[in-house]
Amino acid sequence: ELRRRPDRKPYADAVGDLDGAVKKVALLEDQLRAQEERLHEREQDVGRSLRRLTELADRHSLPTALPALDNLEDALRTAETTGTVWHDRRADARAAGERAELAAETAGEYERLAVEAVERAEEAAAGAVVLAERLAAIESTVGVEHLQVLEQLQQAQTSYQVCRRLIKSVHDELARINARLGRLKGELGTAEDRHAEAGRSRDEVSERFRRLAAGHLPADARVPVELAPEAGVRAVLEAARAVAERLSAVPYEHKNVREAEARLQDAFHHAREILADRADLELAPDEDVQVLTATVSGVRAGAAALSAALRKERDERRSDITDVERDLFDRTLAGDTRRHLADRIRQATALVDGMNQRLERVRTASRVAVRLVWQVDPTQSAGTRAARDLLLRDPAGLSESDKEALYVFFRDRVEEARADDSSASWEDQLMKVLDYTAWHRFVVKLDRGDGQGWQDLTRKLHGALSGGEKAIALHLPLFAAVAAHYQTDPGCPRFILLDEVFVGVDKTNRGQVFDLLVDLGLDLVLTSDHEWCEYRELDGIAIHQLITGDGDDAVTTARFVWNGYRTVPAE
Repeated sequence: ELRRRPDRKPYADAVGDLDGAVKKVALLEDQLRAQEERLHEREQDVGRSLRRLTELADRHSLPTALPALDNLEDALRTAETTGTVWHDRRADARAAGERAELAAETAGEYERLAVEAVERAEEAAAGAVVLAERLAAIESTVGVEHLQVLEQLQQAQTSYQVCRRLIKSVHDELARINARLGRLKGELGTAEDRHAEAGRSRDEVSERFRRLAAGHLPADARVPVELAPEAGVRAVLEAARAVAERLSAVPYEHKNVREAEARLQDAFHHAREILADRADLELAPDEDVQVLTATVSGVRAGAAALSAALRKERDERRSDITDVERDLFDRTLAGDTRRHLADRIRQATALVDGMNQRLERVRTASRVAVRLVWQVDPTQSAGTRAARDLLLRDPAGLSESDKEALYVFFRDRVEEARADDSSASWEDQLMKVLDYTAWHRFVVKLDRGDGQGWQDLTRKLHGALSGGEKAIALHLPLFAAVAAHYQTDPGCPRFILLDEVFVGVDKTNRGQVFDLLVDLGLDLVLTSDHEWCEYRELDGIAIHQLITGDGDDAVTTARFVWNGYRTVPAE
């Protein structure tokens, strides 16, 4: 059998590789824990930033989630754009009319000048005829003077040609002015049509804004709208501009609107589930605006009115505990409930101390020891530790401030239980409030005997231990937990099953661990390919050695008994 036994070197190499892998995993897990803590800090920073954003929005009377107001702002911007376009077209039409009137006046002036020029030309022609007759008479009588008359006649003819050219240019200019006047009349008609269309669009948008402003939407959006019922179009436009200016910092791109609508839908469904027994929520589209309406006791109201009603109900519930109920609460804290909680906490502390006394008897050859610490969870509020200490004190020695602190502590926990699971029964909520185990947590501490004292057993510290020390550090707290669990029923079997028991733990340390198991009174069922449990610390154990024959599939066992001193075969 010894010759057939395989070489242990591959197994030892595998164990070494496993230890290296465990160390590497522990290092990576520490890095993961650091990154998780960093992520948690970043999440806390995000939460604080969100609270600062909410405070800043409240300080300036601005909401933080305004999906409906985004749609309203879009409508206001559309109205403002339509009004601006109408105003521009009105100015263009007025300018076109002025230019048409100026052109008509210019054309009339040019026409008057042309008529005058024609009259002057006709007078000049008539004068030319007279002069021609006079010239003929003079030529017949005068010599030198005849030449002068001819020269004057030539000048008259030149003036006549100039007048004709002027008349022609005036007629051409008058034709151009008439053509331009026709185009301006066409543009004026188009501008008037567009002006009428803009007026109708303005009236529709104004009426829709007036209708939305008259409802609960402004109050829900926390955007005050000062608009009288009989206000005219100008007043509506000014109110819309005031709202647009107030919401100028809110993004209204298509992407922002889609994201806001998605957030609104999620919040609406979540709120409708929570408020199913209190209000009937309805999210109705009004063209491109989503209007949230809540029906409470048959009365329709908006989100702001619903919020006020819920806040009022919450405040009334907080004031439900009367002075008599508070006296009853104080008597309960000073009576069986306080004694019960204090006794359970003291029992748990005593149980942990007893287990530590047993655990400290096991110290490895490398001076490694393990102990348990049952302490208030650091993640709990600061008042939890103070309330725990007050519960352990004599109620007769509690001052009024101490009683007030206990009262505030349990009242806050009641509110938390209600908020976490409002559908649970009062008994379940009270069990959650008085669950003192949720206030505590266990911490495993390790002493390596190097003068550094007791240290928290972290993944990094565990990865730095040897294989046997790792097994000790993990097994001992589990043994203590099992033994503490079995103490609730002393008559029950106290089984603990271990496969490949204490792999990597040296012989001396195994004896100490078996001594702890005997002291804890646990019933062991173990498997191992080489461990026979022959230790002085173990007072007795039955051993079954599996045996197979050569070429035979049958398996049988040989039974031995370790009686604390030697191993003897069973009859």
